Amino acid sequence: MSPNGGTFSKKVTVHVLCSTWGAIIHYTTDGSTPTASSSVYPSGDGILLSGTGTKTVKAIGVKSGLSNSAVASATFNITP
Repeated sequence: MSPNGGTFSKKVTVHVLCSTWGAIIHYTTDGSTPTASSSVYPSGDGILLSGTGTKTVKAIGVKSGLSNSAVASATFNITP
């Protein structure tokens, strides 16, 4: 996950990669654990976090026939 958390002014775009070819990345921004039903990562665009407050992004890679990846997690503090 890049960046790997931290404090940012107004907004930050988070990018997520999975090393398993063909895996679909699912994510949450509320700190909950993602599942195969969670939002699908917008490849190339990243996840835009804006507003103010603390947001925790969690993501997993999902591919049919394989176990889901470990959960990647990073916490972002968005300031005015």
